Amino acid sequence: MPPWFDSAAAYDRQAARLVARGVLVDEAMSFWLARPGVGLATVEVRAADAAGTVEEAVLQAALTRALVTTAEAALAAGREAPNVSDQVCAAAVWNAARHGLDGPGAAAPTRSATPAAGRRSRRRSS
Repeated sequence: MPPWFDSAAAYDRQAARLVARGVLVDEAMSFWLARPGVGLATVEVRAADAAGTVEEAVLQAALTRALVTTAEAALAAGREAPNVSDQVCAAAVWNAARHGLDGPGAAAPTRSATPAAGRRSRRRSS
C-alpha cells in the first residue's frame, strides 16, 4: 500500500524524492499497490493485477472503480481516508493473500481483525 499522504502535492513530493535518490527510475515506477496515474486522471491498482478469467478481470475493474468512486465522494463530502499505519496495511495484504475471504481481514477505520466474509455480509444488508 502507499503511505498515507495529506495531499496530491505531498504524494508528488515523495515520488520525486524517491526518483532523486535513485530508488525509482521515474514517478510511474512506484511499487505501491495503488497510485495515481502519471499524466492521466486515473488511479492504478495493482493489488490483484492478474485475473484468471475475463469475468474475474471485469469484476476486479468494477470493484476498483466503485472503490475509487466511493473515495472521491467521501473526499468531496469532506471525509478523508483514515491514516492507517503501513504495518496494518501490510498485515491486511498478507492475510488477504494467504487466507482470501475465509480469513481475518483488517477493518481499516477500527484497526481490528474481523472475518472478511462477515464484513461482506454486513455491507450487503446495509
